[in-house]
Amino acid sequence: MESRQKGWQQLTMAGRLPFMRWPWRKPPWLAGLLGGVFLFAGLSKLGRSELVFAGVMQYQLVSTHLAFWIAETLPWIEIGLGVALWIPGSRRVALVVATGAQLIFLAALAQATWRGLEIVCVCFGTDNPIGLWIQELMLMGVTLGAIWQHQAARRK
Repeated sequence: MESRQKGWQQLTMAGRLPFMRWPWRKPPWLAGLLGGVFLFAGLSKLGRSELVFAGVMQYQLVSTHLAFWIAETLPWIEIGLGVALWIPGSRRVALVVATGAQLIFLAALAQATWRGLEIVCVCFGTDNPIGLWIQELMLMGVTLGAIWQHQAARRK
């Protein structure tokens, strides 16, 4: 019995399965990927306020004045969030903000889908070839993976 247990510990490398060691638990790579996505999204929207404004107005949730303000500030928020995800000291707060922003966007998308509104994605400055729901759920998966990596690195 003891030899079976010893063999299992060797197999799992001191209690961890091999796939749990590398690179999945390295904290920067998923957060860095997410930061790159936010940075690219923000940079692609810079100077294209009309496009972002039209995208915000599709959801029929906010007034014209608020939509204009969102269109002017959203690229800068995304750029700042992308950079913050690359800086180790600000990664934790940036992950919380990224999760909150994505949950707000998913709620807006859900209400638009429920109301039957036709939404054209301007997330990266142009119409997106992949489905909006697929894109957002994949991005949320990357965000949750980055949070998991960050927490796993802090426990070490």
